Amino acid sequence: GTLYGKGIYFAECVTKADEYSEEDADGYCWMLLCRAALGKVMTCKDKKPAADILDQCKAGSYDSLIGDRWAAVGTFREFILYDSDQVYPAFILRYKRWSEAAFCRSIRETAESGDSQAGDLYPHAAILAEEHPDSTVRYRLSLLMDAHAENVVPVLSEALKDPRRRVRLNATKALMNMAGQTSSVEALPDGSRYRRHREGIHVVVSAVPALTTCLTDTDSFIRRAAARALERLGEHAAPAVPSLIVSLRDREEEVRAAVATALGQLGRAAAEALPALLQASCDNEERVRVAAISSLGYLGVNSAAVLEVLTDALEDPSSEIKSAAAAALGMLSATTATDALAACLSDSQSHVRAAAAKAIGQIGGKSASTAVPKLLETLKDPDHVVRRCSAVSLGRIGTFAAPAAAHLADAMRDAHAQVREAAAVSISRLGVTEKIAHNVCIQCLVKRGLTDTSSDVRQAAAESLLDLARTEQLGVQRACVREAMTTRMKDDNAKVRATASTCLNMLNLQEDAMQKARQRQRQKEPAEDDDEILRDGVPRLGLESGKCLCVPSSEALELEDIARLVCQSLPECEFWVWGQEEGEQKCWFRLGDDGREAGEGWISGGRACHPPGQQAIVMGNVECWIDGFNYDTCCDPKFGPSGNAQCWDGVFNYDRCCFPKDGALLFMLPQQRPARAGISGNCGAFFSGGIRALTLHERMP
Repeated sequence: GTLYGKGIYFAECVTKADEYSEEDADGYCWMLLCRAALGKVMTCKDKKPAADILDQCKAGSYDSLIGDRWAAVGTFREFILYDSDQVYPAFILRYKRWSEAAFCRSIRETAESGDSQAGDLYPHAAILAEEHPDSTVRYRLSLLMDAHAENVVPVLSEALKDPRRRVRLNATKALMNMAGQTSSVEALPDGSRYRRHREGIHVVVSAVPALTTCLTDTDSFIRRAAARALERLGEHAAPAVPSLIVSLRDREEEVRAAVATALGQLGRAAAEALPALLQASCDNEERVRVAAISSLGYLGVNSAAVLEVLTDALEDPSSEIKSAAAAALGMLSATTATDALAACLSDSQSHVRAAAAKAIGQIGGKSASTAVPKLLETLKDPDHVVRRCSAVSLGRIGTFAAPAAAHLADAMRDAHAQVREAAAVSISRLGVTEKIAHNVCIQCLVKRGLTDTSSDVRQAAAESLLDLARTEQLGVQRACVREAMTTRMKDDNAKVRATASTCLNMLNLQEDAMQKARQRQRQKEPAEDDDEILRDGVPRLGLESGKCLCVPSSEALELEDIARLVCQSLPECEFWVWGQEEGEQKCWFRLGDDGREAGEGWISGGRACHPPGQQAIVMGNVECWIDGFNYDTCCDPKFGPSGNAQCWDGVFNYDRCCFPKDGALLFMLPQQRPARAGISGNCGAFFSGGIRALTLHERMP
């Protein structure tokens, strides 16, 4: 083999091995069956593995490598060993291929040769791929057609017009299967074999017009198969929306249900189908109503009419309809439906309770806080899926579900690992401020989560503790967490070890920063009580009379390094730092040294920057400026102030910026006590047009 480097290759099954077997002069093939001692296995799910993947395997003390081709490209797995002592030959097989197998091989070889007559084989291959009694033959034929999609799709599109029902039906089904996954041929270095790789859905898009025509076929099976094929094409099938709307009135319920589902998978591209789907939600057949209600959620139209239909559906006698309605309301984040969803948490059917719990979590925030008491009850539900959904939703509600801390800690004892994992993740997102409850949560993560028998639970607990460490919320539990993470450095799971290492590094950096900050503070002397001080001929702006210290620019840069350390510790952020502005927690973003010196300044707010488990405060203040400042215009939650990264152009621009009125931005240093909504501290600085000013609002302890 060559895909993973030089080694001893084994196929997962004989059909995979048969693809690499050559016929001898008598028309026979040969196959070697072996016993292999895999030992410690490394798994590779990459479509194109690294050239040195086997070297990595050896360096990691692994005994063998599994090429998970099913996860990568949808084919059988391969096993690669690099030590012949692990291989024990058992049998040598000499065999002749079945006629169908030879047919599969002939199709591949003909297609690869570029023979113009290969197209005549494709309709027959489509029939065999659907009707052959051997699942292996059906699977191999589907792989072959996927591999040559560019040649197969046009031929099958023409076959949809064939007068024979069998040809049309199987061509439609073949296109339906190809719509989910397409591929192309790529030769191996020796030129004798091919391997598949995804090429994109666009290969089958050319068949949309022909599939749309099939929606009016006389055969209901063909109409349904065409709708399902369009469903798998998603938004690429947008030209078929008008025809799909008409087909919602098809005389067969199976077709109507398939069409309703297809419209949902088209998403916003099918927005014009909203009235038809609302009407279909009242269909006489339950399966059609379920499909239509589910699609209303995928369309993403949060209108009063849609919410009314979905809320009413929560009281339908059918559990399937209630479950679909709850899921749709969750996708739409329907804040007005929280109470109705909470009522469904008492439903007799577990899948309805699970759907309702999940939907409440998708709504999240303050709007979902009224459902917290009911979610606490469902943490004891007999069904583990319901318990897991409830635990996840409590974490998504965040600070508004803080009273659930003790209940989630108790859920860490659940018999099901997925429930324990969800509880471990959610605990760190509650933003618990009461000292005793906060310490109990941390102790629960340390003593239960990090010692759990499931590696997934240990990983979730380690990630939660890391999030708390990032936001300086460990408090007096730092030593306990450090000891536990040191123990986890020897964990059997690599992800747990990596998270533990990151957490220990975080704790070390924060402690070093605090020690350096204290040492520098002891050397400082009070500054003059002037609002503007000149030192070395450079104006120092932003100093507050009576409670400020002024330091040289070199030390200001040291303070900036400390702040950078803090803000880099926040998740998924770069140069972010938490602070206070007019009593509100804010997240500041620095453009970088070059931008600062060029006068581009700072940007307030940004992409939901908030400590893990805390409610996101979009763009800082709830009210940006009361005196005429337009919050909706200047504080775009996606792109920053007015979508403009440069809002400081030498003069403070209230039309584009969301800054504190006095122009002082707060750099927060870590402290020993945990903060409720982020890192708190007492050091601030701002820069504009190359003029640097440093403000220390109070002495550091």
